[in-house]
Amino acid sequence: MDITKTSNPLGVQSIVKGVLILILIWTICIASSLFWNIYQTYAHSYQRAETTVVTNFNRDKAFREWITSHNGIYVRVSEQITPIHYLSNLKSRDFFDVESGDSLTLLDPATFLTSVMETFPENFDTTIHKIQGFISGDIMGAAGVYLNLKPFLESAKKLSNILIFSHVLIWAFGYIAIVLYGKKTENHFNQHLKLENQLHESYDQLEMRVEQRTYELSKLSKAVENSPSMVIITDNKGLIEYVNPRFTEITGYSSHDVIGKNPSIMKSPNTDDNVYQELWGALSKGLLWTGELCNLRFDGTEFWVSASISPMYSDNEHGGQREILNYIAVEEDITEKKLIERNLILAKNSAEEANLAKSEFLASMSHELRTPLNAILGFSQLSEYDANLNKTQKENSMQIYKAGKHLLNLIDDVLDLTRIEIGKVNLNHQSIRVQDLINECYELIKPIADEKNIVLEFENYKCKCIVYADYTKLKQIIINLLSNAVKYSTVSGRINLTCNEGYEGFVKINIIDSGEGIDDNNMKKLFEPFNRLGKEGSNIEGTGIGLVIAKKLIEMMNGRIEVKSVINQGSTFTLVLPRYQESKKAVPDDNSSLNKQIFNKENSMINIFYIEDNQANLRLMQNIIDLNEDWKLNSATTAEEGIELIKQQVPDIILMDINLPQMDGIEAFKHLKEIEHLKNIPIIAVSAGAMKENINKAIDAGFETYITKPIDINALIETIRKLT
Repeated sequence: MDITKTSNPLGVQSIVKGVLILILIWTICIASSLFWNIYQTYAHSYQRAETTVVTNFNRDKAFREWITSHNGIYVRVSEQITPIHYLSNLKSRDFFDVESGDSLTLLDPATFLTSVMETFPENFDTTIHKIQGFISGDIMGAAGVYLNLKPFLESAKKLSNILIFSHVLIWAFGYIAIVLYGKKTENHFNQHLKLENQLHESYDQLEMRVEQRTYELSKLSKAVENSPSMVIITDNKGLIEYVNPRFTEITGYSSHDVIGKNPSIMKSPNTDDNVYQELWGALSKGLLWTGELCNLRFDGTEFWVSASISPMYSDNEHGGQREILNYIAVEEDITEKKLIERNLILAKNSAEEANLAKSEFLASMSHELRTPLNAILGFSQLSEYDANLNKTQKENSMQIYKAGKHLLNLIDDVLDLTRIEIGKVNLNHQSIRVQDLINECYELIKPIADEKNIVLEFENYKCKCIVYADYTKLKQIIINLLSNAVKYSTVSGRINLTCNEGYEGFVKINIIDSGEGIDDNNMKKLFEPFNRLGKEGSNIEGTGIGLVIAKKLIEMMNGRIEVKSVINQGSTFTLVLPRYQESKKAVPDDNSSLNKQIFNKENSMINIFYIEDNQANLRLMQNIIDLNEDWKLNSATTAEEGIELIKQQVPDIILMDINLPQMDGIEAFKHLKEIEHLKNIPIIAVSAGAMKENINKAIDAGFETYITKPIDINALIETIRKLT
């Protein structure tokens, strides 16, 4: 058997060690037995020799005693060795074992040697014996017996050889038995090793899974313990089994306070019972429930949590369903969030109330300011049609008109800025060909540029850029910038307007003037409202809020304004706007008239009915209507009166003020449209309410169009002619 080769070194080493130990023990036992038996053999031989010597000694002793009694001696010695040699230096007087092992001499002290020495003086030298340690009379009467041990030793040697042979044979049989046993053990070991290896592999896999699972559970445990959220685990009856440290930190309850109790101990009366019914209804069906709960801390104070509660199932199924073992709740403290939300709601409500009040104030201010301006601008415009006025009077009237128009622009700018700030401006994004817009702005700005002999250099028919913006607002911005360029440019100056593709996805519209420029200090104040940068005392008209409005509007269209300026050389204002993408769709203009109809009349006379409570406005409208010989005006100062008169007179077109006492214009419109023979009569809203929401409200109600006060006489005349 090869006991040094195995598939498992540790196992083989164990077997080898075991076999070697058995062989060693067996060898030691056989060797010990052999040595012990050999020792006993020689010892037995010595005992037999001693017995023989004793027997001979006892036999000779009797004879020596007899001889001694007759003063004689008897000494048996070998022919080679004298008794004197064996008696020298002897301490024991009973037995003496010669070191060579060749003979054994026994002696009995006596005085016979003295007689021998006296009798045979030639053989015994008293002096020599004295030197050897004997004194006179010490060995008187002694007798000696000599026995040859060689036959006894040879007999012991033969027996020893037999013992050696027999022990070697026994050792060989034992060795073979041990080796065979080792081989058998090795076979059993290999089988055991194979099973053990399989067991180890299974154990290692299990241990790895257990270790991985333990690690995962450890991580999960640490995550739960250190979670910033509260974690609560209950049994399937809803009794708390575990809470993490965050729970005790937030609620003030210790784990001992809540273990074994229902979470309802923290229930606040401010949480509706329906919430808990919904919660347990979902959990009883094995569903996840999420929601917000108002609870009470240990000290009775309220706190809010955002909770996520789900059931935990067993691994085994019973009847096709798994048993719910526990429920786990993960809750986040949202008390501060709820407080912020509550404050935000209060702030929002307050802001909405403030905005509503502001909007109402703006609507009221717009109406109240425009109403007298309607008379001022209206009558100043009528002066152009009065042939009785001389040139000076007409020029004075025109100055009144310009001043009123400037005041109206100032009012509009202030109202626009306020609407932007309170978020009351709605944009109508659409695709806009920049070149079309530039051409339209060119026509509008050219007359005022010609007054200062300023050259306009627009790249007509060259710009192919398309932007995505509100057409009206963008036009307002460009007109504002061009007007500023004209106002602040020197006489005989130059204004360039270009457009080009900017970086990806944007278009740049550049307005470049040759004015006096803006220094760095004023550049920082450029977009401050009502700051005219030192031009307040000049003859240049302005409000100081046009650029502010332009900047806010362009940013609402996802663009921006860039400004560069050099003193005494001019300034460049650049509008950066998003380029139109095909996926974007234009939104129709909210201010467009709905279902406009043109009525053809057989009779040339047009009957117009105007419902207006302000006498100055009625007089102005009468004067405007009087400009047309084939127009006739009837009026009423209240909606109720107007409806009754319209039923009887049936006009061709109706002009309706919106802000009327008692029944307003929109309610009057609805009453008129309910009358069968009045359904098809066009009704125009005429109001000082210039807010966009006022206009949209009237258009949505069904008015043909909306004319704001102060009235543009030419626009009003054109509208009446178009609708009749």
